[in-house]
Amino acid sequence: MPADAGLLFLWGLEWERESDVISVLFFMAVGMFVGAKLFPAKLQKANSIIQQACVFLLIFSMGISLGSGPTFWEDLKSVGWESAVFALATIGGSILFVALLTRHVSGNAGEDQQDSKEEAEER
Repeated sequence: MPADAGLLFLWGLEWERESDVISVLFFMAVGMFVGAKLFPAKLQKANSIIQQACVFLLIFSMGISLGSGPTFWEDLKSVGWESAVFALATIGGSILFVALLTRHVSGNAGEDQQDSKEEAEER
C-alpha cells in the first residue's frame, strides 16, 4: 500500500484518520464506564434487545453497502470460497473458545461451591 494513501492500519482494519480509531475507543470506554457504574440492572434486558436490534441493523446496512457495489458478484465469485472458509473457521473457533471457557468457569464455580460446603461442615 502506498505511504500517501492516508489510511491507518490497526487490528487489520483500514481507518481513514487516526481520530476514527480514537473515537471508537473513546465511545467504547464511555460505554464500559456507564455499564459498570451507572446503568441500572433492571434495564439490562431492554438494553440486550436494543443491542441485538442494532447489530441486525448494522449487518443489514453492511449487506446493502456490499450488494450495491458494481462488481459485487464478480468479487464474490473470486473470493467466495476463501470467505466462506474463513467465516466458518471464525465461527467454529468462537464456539470452541466459548465452550472451553464455559466449562472452565463452570468447573471453578463447582469447586468453589464444594469448598464452601466443606468449610461449612467443618464449623
